[in-house]
Amino acid sequence: MKIIILVRILWTAGAQKIAIKEARELSLMGHDVELVFLRGKMLPEYENLLSQIKYTILSETGKSWLSPIYDYITRKFVPDRGSESRVDYNLIKEFPNYLKDKNIDYIICHDQLAGLAAYYAFKKYGIRYSVFVHERVSLSTLPLLGKIWYRYEHMVLSSATAVFSITDKVGNSVKNLHTVNTTTNYPGMDINTVTPFDQKENAIIAVSYWDYGRKPEIYLDVIKNIPNFILYFVGNFRIGELEQKFYEEIKERDLGERVIVKNGLKESDLIDLYQKSKFYVRFGFGEFGLGSAMEPIQNCVPLIVNKDLGASGLVEKYSCGLVIDKIDTLEIGEFINKYNVITLYEELQNNILKLSKDYSWRKHCELLLNPLYSMSV
Repeated sequence: MKIIILVRILWTAGAQKIAIKEARELSLMGHDVELVFLRGKMLPEYENLLSQIKYTILSETGKSWLSPIYDYITRKFVPDRGSESRVDYNLIKEFPNYLKDKNIDYIICHDQLAGLAAYYAFKKYGIRYSVFVHERVSLSTLPLLGKIWYRYEHMVLSSATAVFSITDKVGNSVKNLHTVNTTTNYPGMDINTVTPFDQKENAIIAVSYWDYGRKPEIYLDVIKNIPNFILYFVGNFRIGELEQKFYEEIKERDLGERVIVKNGLKESDLIDLYQKSKFYVRFGFGEFGLGSAMEPIQNCVPLIVNKDLGASGLVEKYSCGLVIDKIDTLEIGEFINKYNVITLYEELQNNILKLSKDYSWRKHCELLLNPLYSMSV
């Protein structure tokens, strides 16, 4: 089967990593797979991940004479994200032209805007597509633009062969807003490494693509109240001003020796940090997605998350960490102190191993293809 996996932007975030892993696994399953990014350029962090994968970047900048308008509209919807988040409608509209004479059977789209590009291809060529929804959907409060986007999103989701959600919480939000059924399809969580307790540092790790909405300053509150631990704060910032403020706050709180900021990491370097760290900490604020939670699971690192993060359901189900109702640094500190002993820590790691067995990349990709096979019966 000829499959395209479509992603809007090549940058360091969870959806992109999932798409790359899907491309690799579907290729191993014997399919002809091409990973397509509408916009972006090669990042050092992804050189190894993208090796031996057929991929195409349609535009490095995506810019057109309408880009200032696209940027303005994007900021109206997501004011806490930077200009890199710009929705390039010109690339979305032009995407079907790229498919001419390619005889594609199926397009897997990561997010609804990629889904809009596939919808246009569906209308032009009849190519079936699915949409993978990574974040909670909700009705925008913008008077006119919100109504327009609702209609587009509903059109994309209701016309898809299948709609997948990254977590049950995300799926419920789609069902509630659009009355479209989704299938929860957790990404593969095959174990990369299991580092024994006595080979780890007294370190916690937080990983994201940081913007104002993800409140990076809260992680400084956490580490401030956990003596004898350091924080690996990992990931690029969408907004340069926010990054500068974060460094200033580290200095003001006298945390320079206990907060180690890492960005632009290659995958191997990120895995090294997971191997060193005892706990992963990540909070969501209305996201309902996984965050980067599949990575600590793959590296057998216990998780500390709040209920808003979609991964909280897995953490509770498999007892592989702590789920908190509100950000309580005292509760987090007590949990870390309790489990910072080898016997209890190994219990958490064993529970993660049980979780991992239930979620492999092969199962994930088989689920992506199931709707096609069921339609052909």
